[in-house]
Amino acid sequence: MKGVQEGINFRGTARIRFANLRFGNLCPREPSKKITTQLKERFAGEGCLRLEPKNHIPAVISQDTLEACIRALPDASQDVLLENNGKQPPELRLPEGCMVECLQGLHRVAAGKEFLPRRDWWWTIDLYLAARFDALRIIPGLFVGFRIEHRFMAMKCHEEASNYLLHILEVWKNIVGDQKLLTAAVDRKTIELLQLRAPGFSSHDAFFEDLKYLQPPAKVVRQLVAPSKKSTREAMWHSFTARGMPNNQWLLQTGEGDSDYKWLHGSYSDQFEFSYQQIWLYAWRHWVELVPECPRKEEGEATPIPRRPDPRRWRDLARLAAQLGFESDEIDKFVNSDPDRQIAREALLKARSPEHFVYDDSAFESYVTEVCRIFNLAKEKITSDLKPCLLVPGRGESLERRCGRVFENAYKADRKHLFLPFFHGKANEEASGVSSFAVRVSVYFAFFGKRLPAGNTPTELSDIPVILPESLSATQGQQGTASTTAVTPANPEILSVKNDTPIVPPSGDMQTLPASASDIEMIDYIPKDTSHIVVKLWQGGQMKDYPEPVPINQEAVQKVMAGNEI
Repeated sequence: MKGVQEGINFRGTARIRFANLRFGNLCPREPSKKITTQLKERFAGEGCLRLEPKNHIPAVISQDTLEACIRALPDASQDVLLENNGKQPPELRLPEGCMVECLQGLHRVAAGKEFLPRRDWWWTIDLYLAARFDALRIIPGLFVGFRIEHRFMAMKCHEEASNYLLHILEVWKNIVGDQKLLTAAVDRKTIELLQLRAPGFSSHDAFFEDLKYLQPPAKVVRQLVAPSKKSTREAMWHSFTARGMPNNQWLLQTGEGDSDYKWLHGSYSDQFEFSYQQIWLYAWRHWVELVPECPRKEEGEATPIPRRPDPRRWRDLARLAAQLGFESDEIDKFVNSDPDRQIAREALLKARSPEHFVYDDSAFESYVTEVCRIFNLAKEKITSDLKPCLLVPGRGESLERRCGRVFENAYKADRKHLFLPFFHGKANEEASGVSSFAVRVSVYFAFFGKRLPAGNTPTELSDIPVILPESLSATQGQQGTASTTAVTPANPEILSVKNDTPIVPPSGDMQTLPASASDIEMIDYIPKDTSHIVVKLWQGGQMKDYPEPVPINQEAVQKVMAGNEI
């Protein structure tokens, strides 16, 4: 199945001799003597810490070369390369004249040659497949310092991570067009100035932060299948049977209620794809009740405390998985559990500790049954039909809230809207602040893509009744932007790269532009022609356009960010 085999292209960690390391066009042509000397002095004081993950050098290798090297070593295998955690990586001996291309590390190797004895001339290398990683190197500034940390490889979300990286690349390629010179001109400083100022404008820094957001839900999804070395997507694919699904139809969940489902037309591929995504969305909604982890602390509020996993949530997730066509022993175990009896039993024993009290053994199970009967008297709350929004009045989410593990208030506000129908449609253009839900949508599409099932339109997915609020609040902002005060869900492209004509700013007063980058809430780049763009600055709910196109280069962007004339 396409996507399962592609992965992130990370193929593990190995020790490789200096003679087999070549430095490509992302590195300087010659090492700086000054930097090399500084590194030698550091090696002398601290040691040459080649095994430290932060000191690994990323490099690309062809699949054929990698397989040949593994065959030549009796104790080497792909699993050994992937699972050594960089602590005791095997030595990978390359054939004479065969090279791997390093993406950085020229000065480390140059200093190593002067500091280390010749018999010890090797470095720890993180290997990536060349075939698809070449695409990610088109824009050098995006991947300076790039490496996949081993703790994230344990998530086994290779396809999702690959989607995210390619999403970043596509957004920036849309900005610069097909002009290779412009593409190469986007350096690290430019990326740092622009990333996160609109969803999609990201670099690998945001990628690693958003992996932290993916990590708790990933732990949830992995528990629906047997432990294996397969990626999460591949493991779920192997457990997918589509049992109970009509031909050419798939089940769409529109809410948490028992009747909140509808059937849509789609292929077998659609059946798996959107069933798989809806399992992830359940995990995104309820991960705080499924694994003992919690959202990020809000400023001035109490630190969230991890909860015990809720057995009812696990059973409900398993039931959803079964409804969506997945089968496994793990799913069956959760489906067949009786969390009410477990909770009732624990409540009785907690109310009267066995250390001091004794229940009638012959009647205890009847007591449990009676408590469960009382549980069933509770009525489910009716949830609001308000749709979330991507744009809100006011400043919206601050930059530090736009990536990484979700903040507590944003989690509480958005979790009830994390269903596929809310992710497709057009944005409400009446406001300009980025909502917390916009951030969730942007991250979701980065990891899972924006595919629609064959024959369906965004309208068919999002035709849930809309209740318009009486007024829009302009007080949202730093402490979590409520996402239910506007009316229409949207595609994050509307917030990032647009291909239409730039909107005339409400005011032509250029003197009101912010004095520093930290004052700008969002930057929107709109391609003007093959060599220039229009820079749009959003501040306090107002948009400012520089009247002239600005070339994409570091100096120009810095001038724009400083509010200077160009």
